[in-house]
Parts: sequence; C-alpha cells; structure tokens
Amino acid sequence: MKTVIPEAFASHFPADHEQTRRSLYQGALYHFPATTQSKAMATALYNEVTTHFAAWGDDPRLAQFALDNDAYYREIGVLRRRFYSEPRYHHMIAALLAEHGFVPKQNRVDPMRLRVVTDGGYQLPQAAPVYYPHRDTWYANPHGQLTWWLALHRTEAAESFEFYPEYFAKPVANNSEIFAYHSWVKRNWDKKIGWQNQKADEPAAYPKLQQTIAPETILPVVAEPGDLIVFAGAHLHRTLCHDQGRTRFSIDFRTVHEADHHAGTGAPNVDDRSRGSTYADHLRLDNLQEHTR
Repeated sequence: MKTVIPEAFASHFPADHEQTRRSLYQGALYHFPATTQSKAMATALYNEVTTHFAAWGDDPRLAQFALDNDAYYREIGVLRRRFYSEPRYHHMIAALLAEHGFVPKQNRVDPMRLRVVTDGGYQLPQAAPVYYPHRDTWYANPHGQLTWWLALHRTEAAESFEFYPEYFAKPVANNSEIFAYHSWVKRNWDKKIGWQNQKADEPAAYPKLQQTIAPETILPVVAEPGDLIVFAGAHLHRTLCHDQGRTRFSIDFRTVHEADHHAGTGAPNVDDRSRGSTYADHLRLDNLQEHTR
C-alpha cells in the first residue's frame, strides 16, 4: 500500500472557470493554502467556537472532556444550527466562492456545516456513520456537487480525513439504495445539518462501503488554519478514527452549478443508488451579490 503526501493535491484552479468545474468532475483534488481572506474566515469561526465553549475552558478542543456526551452534543447542535442558518455565514460562503472564481449567483449552496470529530468518538455506536468510507453522492447529493472544506486550526493527518482517488471512477459495493432523502429529513430536519444526537440517530439508515478495499494511493489531508480543500462529492473518502486527545473542528459547505445541474453535467455515477435529491433545499445566493462586489 502506498501513501501519497498531501502535496499531490493541485494548488491552483485552471484559468477557465468551466475547465475548473470539468476538472473537478473528472476527479481533480485541490488544496489551497490559506489566503488573507480564508485565514480571517477560519479565525472568526474558530473564535466563535472558542467563545461558545468558554465556560468549559480556554481550549474548545478539550471541551469534550468537561461535559458528558449529551450535554456536549447539545452545545454542538446550537453552533451547527447557527452556522448553517444565519445569513452572515452565507455571506462568508459567497465571498470565498468569489475569491476562487466561482460566481455565487450561478451556484446553489448547501450551507455551512460545523464538523466535529471528537477524541475517541468512533467508540460511540451511534457515531459510526461519521467514519464510514463513503461518497457524498450516496446521500442523495447531486453528482455535480462540489465540497469545500475549510480548516479552522492546524489539522494533522491522524485526526483528519483521506481520499482513495483510484476509486473515483471505479464502482464499489455499497448499500446506498437504503437512503431516501425526503424520508430521512422528514422527522428531524437537524439531521441535514449534521449528526449531533447520539440517541436519535440510527446508524443503519446511513449508506456505507460493503467491501474491503486495498487502495494503492491514499491522499491524507493535512492543513493549516484557513487552508481550503475542494473536491467532487463522488470521491470515495473517509473521516479517520482518532485518539489524539483533542477534538477536530472544521467547516464545509457544498455547491452545485445550476447550469451544469440542469444539463446533467457532473461526476460519473458509478455506484450511487440513493433516492431523492438535496438540490431543492440548496440555497440561492442571488441576493448576496452586493456583498461580494
């Protein structure tokens, strides 16, 4: 098994925006070092996490040890709903897209999610879906969807996530047919924002890989605050189980280019059988254009 260093990621989009999207649909992976803007965004978001957990210590990455699991995930739920729903965070997304050559009004956005991967969290049975190797498309996401992942702090490979690029266009055994989007969110809309209630979620409802893989290439993510990873949702990847003695926080959001979506343009569907589509619930950013000029 060969492990490839993170420098295998490309660090610049092609000059032509259509070519950029095509490259992502074909499996290109991009890792952008922090810019002044992305670093400021990461700092602001991480400061909000720090402030929220201030009652339990100076370091939010250690707050999980000051609270029981139920209380901890209640607090995480407050932050997740805020980051996902409030317009000021939508403005941040629009500005970041514009910085990288994406015209916000041409894209629909599945808004900002706070990702929280706790030390030892993989030991919670209800948290198992967080660690399943998967494609985002198995969760009824459009095949033209792109994921934008932002590091909020220094993130080491052992506490991060990794890609298996040789499986981008190669089918794998999975049970994505169990996932029906509208049924999944019908009872509890918070599920769309992210796993946060260890008693309410049922791991059996989440698609997962159903075979052993032996990748020749593994691309781990190592990032500094404000670094940005952009990839197609069709990539096979997984969040890593870790016992690093601290929580890993990050942000991600997803975009779908409207014209590409309606033209059926996107990454190849090699093995997704999920039902429904998240697209109708994606946010339009037309009314945010004044902010990004």
